[in-house]
Amino acid sequence: MPPPRKVRIRSLDYLKGLLIAGVVVCHSFSPGSLPSSWVLGFCMPAFFFASGILLKDSPASPAEAAGEIRKRFFSLMIPYFLWSLLWLLVWGTLTPQALFWLAHGSHKALFQAKALTSLWFLPVLFLACSAWSVARMAFGRHFAPWIRAPLAAAAFAAAFLLPRLSVGWPWGANVACCALACLAAGNLAAPAIVRLRGFAARGGSALLLPLLLSFIGLAGTLAWRLNHPPHGYVNVAEASYGNPFLFLTVATSGTLFAVCLSVFLEAVLDGGRASLLRWLELLGMNALGILCIHRFFLRLLRPWAVSLHMPAPVSTLLLATAVLLGSAIVSMLLSRLFPPAVGLPFRKYALKQ
Repeated sequence: MPPPRKVRIRSLDYLKGLLIAGVVVCHSFSPGSLPSSWVLGFCMPAFFFASGILLKDSPASPAEAAGEIRKRFFSLMIPYFLWSLLWLLVWGTLTPQALFWLAHGSHKALFQAKALTSLWFLPVLFLACSAWSVARMAFGRHFAPWIRAPLAAAAFAAAFLLPRLSVGWPWGANVACCALACLAAGNLAAPAIVRLRGFAARGGSALLLPLLLSFIGLAGTLAWRLNHPPHGYVNVAEASYGNPFLFLTVATSGTLFAVCLSVFLEAVLDGGRASLLRWLELLGMNALGILCIHRFFLRLLRPWAVSLHMPAPVSTLLLATAVLLGSAIVSMLLSRLFPPAVGLPFRKYALKQ
């Protein structure tokens, strides 16, 4: 008999759905535009935060840590190499030099290879999650919040203090420090999020708390205009954060906004009404696949959006909607036909785990 299916946390799917929609909108608009700059200020830190919410913090044996690292390699790095190679075969040149840059794995290296630059996220997340598993193994029963909080602070400091290399660190190792800090923050905040979900589930006036917190977070994101990174906008992929305190303020505010809005939506749409946002839930469930696929649709559909002869914001939002729809459908198909392409194991293997 197969093991019972894990109960999905709808608010977490909503959160990932909102964030992957933000990524697609950001890539649809030109770099430096107002929507893109605003989203870039907090979207990727919030994505790492969301990945840390369900991380285990219990002691891990060497065998368990090695198993987790191996599992994450297949769920993150197999899609990375597969989609990068496919992009090079379709729109690039598969040369030894391109393969070298592909193996290097930083955002700048992918740009040098003319590969799929948005995939920088996967090796960074792999390194950050692997570091978390090693920390669980190393600290054992002592991996308490008073250890995890300084770990997050140290990782965040390292993200700013490590020198930036001309082609980036292999697999974005310096950016992985920022990712590790966000993962740890998500893990530390998980109990508070559980309590907030429970409080909001009461309905009525209890719904005002996550709504109020989301508005406070939204207001805090406006500080992105005060930050002036080298390119004029935050680029986490290249460790271009600007002022560390403003970056942290905007990243924390944006994460608060997205998390509390997701909790609010879950509580409002409890039960059968959840079908109203089934589309957002599906985006969250297929976030990794959409991340890997959406650039293909952007490349194919951008000429169509230009041909509409509409105001740029309208045509760009239509483009982002079409890209989200197309990449979500392809991701869902691949999850059944070839799961490793979207970070999932084959069904028979999954049932054995």
